[in-house]
Amino acid sequence: MDDKVVFKPSAFSHSVTEADILRAMDEYLYDGPM
Repeated sequence: MDDKVVFKPSAFSHSVTEADILRAMDEYLYDGPM
């Protein structure tokens, strides 16, 4: 598992990171200040 992340961090980060960040921000902004 580590090999794939270290070998191709772009593909994995591009698919999961983007969706994860957008989801986390939405939840944090909605559940954060309120």
